[in-house]
Amino acid sequence: MVGSDNQTGTGASSSSHGGTMGSEEIKREAQGQAHELKDEARDTVEEVAGAARQQAENMFNSQKEAAVEQTSKLSSVFQKMADEFDNQDQSYFSGYARNMANCVDHVSQQLREKDIQSLVNDAQQYSRREPVLFMGGAIAAGFFISRFLRSSGKRSGTTDSSYDDAPQY
Repeated sequence: MVGSDNQTGTGASSSSHGGTMGSEEIKREAQGQAHELKDEARDTVEEVAGAARQQAENMFNSQKEAAVEQTSKLSSVFQKMADEFDNQDQSYFSGYARNMANCVDHVSQQLREKDIQSLVNDAQQYSRREPVLFMGGAIAAGFFISRFLRSSGKRSGTTDSSYDDAPQY
């Protein structure tokens, strides 16, 4: 009987050691799977970020082309204005109109030649050099954009529902 107890004890310790080896193996396998999932998630995030970046750049480039076209038109308006002032012997105003045309031409050229990162860097540098002018320009740009969008909405037949809901007096 003593011999059988001794064998049972050895068998129990052997199976306990085998269980430890099994749990270590499971732990390593789980860690490997977790590492693979982490790598897959990182790759997916990088792919999504790359696709979003590409889509943003494409949208920026199309908007940039529209802005270049509009600034070119604005420059020609200022140039015509300067010519008209010249015809009326208003050289003082003509000079201002030509300066505006030249400034708008410069902006148009910068838009045409630079990518998004260069334009952002230029805007940051300018905002540091001339914060008051930058803020004033941003406010003016916001005002003109809102006016443009509002007038575009009216032309396309859409109206702001808040005006329709207001009581008539």
